[in-house]
Order: sequence, then structure tokens, then C-alpha cells
Amino acid sequence: MTSRIIVGDALEVLRGMEADSVDAVITDPPYNIGYGYDIYADSLSDEDYLSGQLDIITECARVTKPGGSILYLNYPEMTARMYWAAPEICPVVPFELLTWVYHQHTGGTPLRKATRMWAWWGVGCSPTYIGEDALRGQYRNPDDRRIAALVERGMAPVDYDWWCYEQVKNVSAEKVDHPCQLPLDMVRRICAMISRPGETVLDPYCGSGTTGVAAIALNRDFIGIELSPEYAAIARRRIAPALAQPALLEAG
Repeated sequence: MTSRIIVGDALEVLRGMEADSVDAVITDPPYNIGYGYDIYADSLSDEDYLSGQLDIITECARVTKPGGSILYLNYPEMTARMYWAAPEICPVVPFELLTWVYHQHTGGTPLRKATRMWAWWGVGCSPTYIGEDALRGQYRNPDDRRIAALVERGMAPVDYDWWCYEQVKNVSAEKVDHPCQLPLDMVRRICAMISRPGETVLDPYCGSGTTGVAAIALNRDFIGIELSPEYAAIARRRIAPALAQPALLEAG
């Protein structure tokens, strides 16, 4: 497996990539809420932010093979806007909305934000591959003898369209020196859901490298784009053990 992290502006780098060169995209951009990144000012006008994000999805669609998937994370309001706006300007097909739920103990107005939402598009058509094992849920009554018999036969229900994963906080074991880090288990599950072993996964907002760790651990190639040289270095350090021992990480 290979990992390549390119330091530069996401849109500029994407525009320099070959068409149909990756199999899937998983990305978690800045949310335009004034967050304290090291060199990026997270404070565009709403109009400029939406326009810029649509440009990113347009380029992601161009570099993704037909039938591939794009998974894009943001707060629900922006994800909803992106989900329907993107198909009007580029060849992506709305496929599913997946909500990430977590416990939130800080304030909010009028309600605390305890969800984010993944937009799932297919490129040119509905996704041609879905890793069904990643979508297996759990029965609510496992002690019922009828349910136990189903479990014994290896059966499981399809999961809900919401997943609960706790945020990576300063006290979390997997936390690194990056202000916004996604739970590795969630990203690994998404990676398995939309790509096959041996395929290439792209993240145009590489950040701390979580998508790269997930991709390499699951025997996918990875391309990441990151504006910050410091964050790119963090991502490379995190991905290096996965490159050295992918089988161990996949088993763990």
C-alpha cells in the first residue's frame, strides 16, 4: 500500500490531478466557524464558503472514477445545502445522508450541536460498490431465542442511518496535536463502506491523517492534501506505522 500527502491548497492540487484517478473520497473540511487552525483563517463569508466547497466537490467528482463515492462531512445545515447544490453544478448523484451523533457538553444557541452529517454522493450514478459488512447493525433483543438463532447463522440487520461515535477530545487515547480529529473507528468503517482493498482513497483536507491511517490499515492506497506543513507532518507520522504493519492495525 502507498500513502502520498501533498502540501498545498486543496483546490489548486485537485485541479492538477488526473481525471478518474481515485476510487473514493472521504473528507472533513474546515466548517467556517472561526476555528483556530495554524495557518488557515476559518472565517469566510457564507457565500464564499459555500462556493469554495462546491468547487472542491466539483474537482473531487472529476478525479473520482465513475460509480465511485464521495463522503463529505459538515454540520447538518451546511451538509444539507451541499447535498442538493452540488448535483446542480457537477456530476454527483445524491445517495444517502448519514448522521454522526456524539455527546456534547458545551453550550450552543438555541440547542447544543451534537450531530454532524455525512453527505454521500455517487459520481455519475449511484455508487457501484457498497461494503455491506460495514453497514451491519445489531439486534435489539439478542437474548431472544429467535434472534440468537439468527446471530448464530451469522445474520445481522442493516444498520441505522445514524452512527454514534464519541468525539476525539484532549483526553482521548488517539488524540494528536491537531484541533479537529475524527474518530478512527468511524472513518475506517466509512472507508470499508465505499472502497475495496487495493483501491485509492483521497482526502483533500487531510488534517491529522485519520483517513490515511484508516485507508492503509484496510489495504487501500491513500492520497491526502493538506495546506499546513505542520499538520501534514503529523499525518505522515500517524500513517507511518500503518504502512509498516497494516495487518496488525486492521486486526486491532
